[in-house]
Amino acid sequence: MELKKSEIENLEKNAQYVKWDALTIRRKINSIIRSLPDNKDIKRLDNHSNCFVINYSNIVKNNMILDPGYYDFKYQYKAITKKLRKSNPLECYNKLKEIIKNKQVVLYSGVNKHRIQCYETVKLHPEVIKNLETIG
Repeated sequence: MELKKSEIENLEKNAQYVKWDALTIRRKINSIIRSLPDNKDIKRLDNHSNCFVINYSNIVKNNMILDPGYYDFKYQYKAITKKLRKSNPLECYNKLKEIIKNKQVVLYSGVNKHRIQCYETVKLHPEVIKNLETIG
């Protein structure tokens, strides 16, 4: 079956609309993630600061996890949105579901001096996972 030039142009136009819609959906998902609540157990030293104070009892309650990123929900949300931005827009929602299921985000962070690929794994706090589940 042979397609006419106008039919091909129409299909290309429709494909572009689907891509735009997928990009819009990805932007909205990222916007929603960035607006999720911060960790109520920490006190930021400044409203937009990466520095915060947490009670030792909260660290004990979380199996003595000493990684500050584990308690910094804004950091975790940023890692998730970074991962989603790098994913195919049509697969954004599925990628989010995969992140929730795995309870972690794996980010490519480059190649070291020995030419070995390096990855950063961000373990998600249970409250972050709970907050993410409200999206889907």
